Amino acid sequence: MQGDDRADLLMRLRPKLLRRARRYTRDPATAEDMVQEALLRVWLRMSEDPPITNLEAYLVTALRRIAMRPPPAFDALPETLVPGVPDTGTDRVAAREVGEALDALPAEQSVLLLGVAVGGESYATLARAHNIPIGTVMSRVSRGRAALREMLDLPKDRPVSALLGRR
Repeated sequence: MQGDDRADLLMRLRPKLLRRARRYTRDPATAEDMVQEALLRVWLRMSEDPPITNLEAYLVTALRRIAMRPPPAFDALPETLVPGVPDTGTDRVAAREVGEALDALPAEQSVLLLGVAVGGESYATLARAHNIPIGTVMSRVSRGRAALREMLDLPKDRPVSALLGRR
């Protein structure tokens, strides 16, 4: 089967897989991450021998295994968001607002977002450290940035990392 044919077939099964993932979790973002990981696993497996004979069953099994594994352990958020003491009262207020916004994010988003923005970690390093696929890291960081922009009413042209200590 050609690459384009495989991609079309997987994309036709994606909605069904997403409905099933939503039965495993009530969180739409987590369901999307699970489906993305299952599709990636199967895509990589499709080029190997022996061939997959029942693609839908194989996808459902991959999704179930992903859903049943224990969640990754995320480290606690650091005590201070901005290294060093803020210089002005405005900086302290901004740091407190960012901290509150980060607390409002799901832990798996805030930990990864801090790793990228404050720690300077690469997506690949975070994926290995948290034992999750790089695509999941990228989507969680992206959703975290978007949520912070919305919560803090941050303009699109201002990087979120500017609020997290990088100057």
